[in-house]
Amino acid sequence: MLDLDPSNSLDTEAFREACDDFSTRRHLPEHPDTLSFLEAIGATRNGLLTKGGLLFLGADDLIRRNLGDFEYRFSWKTPTGSLLVNDVWSGCIWNAVKRSRNHFGLCNRIEKFHHRDKEFVVPLLDEIAFHEAYLNALVHRDYSSEGMISVNFTGDKIVITSPGSFYGGVTAENIALHEPRHRNKTLARIPWYTI
Repeated sequence: MLDLDPSNSLDTEAFREACDDFSTRRHLPEHPDTLSFLEAIGATRNGLLTKGGLLFLGADDLIRRNLGDFEYRFSWKTPTGSLLVNDVWSGCIWNAVKRSRNHFGLCNRIEKFHHRDKEFVVPLLDEIAFHEAYLNALVHRDYSSEGMISVNFTGDKIVITSPGSFYGGVTAENIALHEPRHRNKTLARIPWYTI
C-alpha cells in the first residue's frame, strides 16, 4: 500500500475514461464514487492506493516518484529500414494501452487473400491477439528491472518484449504446459477487459 490519497494521485483523464468504461460495461445507472470504483477494480484496498492501482491509473510524476520510471516504446520500421514511428513515453498503464493500440491501428493494414476462388479481406495482424500479448507484457513485467515494454513492428511481424525473465518455474521449454504464474498479483486482478 502507498501513503497517497487516491483522490489526488490519479491521472484525471485516465481515471475518467476508466470509470466511464466500467460504468458502461456494467450497465450502471450512474457512476460509482471515486473510492468505490477504485475498490471495485482493485486499485485500492481499504481505501489505500496499491502499487498496482498507481501503475494502472496514477499520475506520471507520482508513479516516477513512488515506484520508478517505467517506459513504453512503439516502433514501426519498414522492411527497407525506414523508421516510421519511434514513440517512447512513460505514464500509467491505462494510457500506455491506449497509445499502443492507436499505433497498432495505424500500422495494421487490410490484406486481400484468395483461396479456392474466393477473396477474403482481413487485417494483417489480429487486434485481439495484440491486445492480449500487450496486456501480458504489462502484467508479467519485472518492475524491479530497468528497461521498457517495447513493441517493434516491421511490416508483417510484430514483437513485444518486456523487462525481466520467466517467473515461478516457467521456462522457455515448459511455457505452453506450465500453470500461469503472476509476478504482479495486483495487476493480474485488475479487470483488464475495461481497456
